[in-house]
Amino acid sequence: MYKSALKALINEWHHMENSPIMGEKKFSSKDRHKEYKLLMALIASIKDLVQQPYDQKCFNGMIKDYLNESKIMDLSNISMLFNKDMIQSTIDFYEQAKVFNGEMGIEDIGQAMRNVWIINMIQQLESKPTQLSSSAFGYSMLYPYTDNLLDDTEMSSAYKNEIMTRFGKRLSNLQVDQSDSDQSYERDLFKLIEMVESDYRRDAYPMVYESMMGIHHAQVMSQKQHHVSIPYEHSILEYTFEKGGTSVLADACIVCGELSEVQILFYLQYGIVLQLCDDIQDMIEDKANAHQTIFSQLMGHYHLDPLILKTLSFNEKMVERLPKKEWASIYRNCILMMIAFSSLNYKAYLSRGFYSTLSAYSPLTRRHLKKIEKEVKRSQHLLLRSDTISLFKTYVSEMSLDI
Repeated sequence: MYKSALKALINEWHHMENSPIMGEKKFSSKDRHKEYKLLMALIASIKDLVQQPYDQKCFNGMIKDYLNESKIMDLSNISMLFNKDMIQSTIDFYEQAKVFNGEMGIEDIGQAMRNVWIINMIQQLESKPTQLSSSAFGYSMLYPYTDNLLDDTEMSSAYKNEIMTRFGKRLSNLQVDQSDSDQSYERDLFKLIEMVESDYRRDAYPMVYESMMGIHHAQVMSQKQHHVSIPYEHSILEYTFEKGGTSVLADACIVCGELSEVQILFYLQYGIVLQLCDDIQDMIEDKANAHQTIFSQLMGHYHLDPLILKTLSFNEKMVERLPKKEWASIYRNCILMMIAFSSLNYKAYLSRGFYSTLSAYSPLTRRHLKKIEKEVKRSQHLLLRSDTISLFKTYVSEMSLDI
């Protein structure tokens, strides 16, 4: 289904010429401080609002004021990323995740929620309704379940292999005797697959399940990156591209049911770009855990400038393939901001000039983000209460920004 497209993208990467950074938004120290103050004020305003009598006008004005003042998103395309349907999908997912597994932590829910956002963006790219379908919920929840199992250093390889083998059989629609296991974990995995099956019959939409088998295979194979040496038949790049590419390819299949060759190529590349961003963000942790990525293996040996520039050039190629060209600035700037923010941790591994150039595209400092995360964590007891979530749903359903 996707192997030839994946091979073409690997070849494209190897022959990619690095282009200068193509960004439309730079942030000065003053700009970063302003963005920090705006976000902290927004959190404070939300906390205050949910403790007051219902006031839709106040909610609308609060959100509108933030969007008008912030440079992070352009007013011309606010509706693409910040709209009722996408916010509603986020709230719906949180509620359903807590019902599905009441013990699931906010970090795991957040991990799955990022996949929901990708699905919502694909829905908009493909002119589909922006919503949380049963299959979107099921597939997104599989991420924290399977990734966290594979990343758990306290679980034996034998146990992981047993679970992932049975999971693979169930994905392939092979008979699995669930009486062999009384693990609630495995029962949850199978329930999530059933949610996908409730939207897509296997005989009518084989590509949905082929794509899910693709990410399953990539997850299992990527475990080889945890070893000191990689078999010469495979490369770290191939593992990285397959895992990242198939993850978003499956998202696109969940949205569309089936894809054209052009769509397969684009969504594979989209996923690869996101995986490369994750690998840049996690370089120090990966290096400490002997987890080999194309970035962590070069840390301390060479400046990473060319590799990051190649990632940005690869993203630019992906932007050229967007099915809706009006999304180009969003994809270009979001990826650049993510990489620029991550680079604030890696000053020692970048040349002085390149670090100065790249970091200018980060909207916040590390210190700002830590303070924001601390404030959000401190506010969780209030913001994640069932009555607060219910109130948010009303505010969002009646939201009118007129920006």
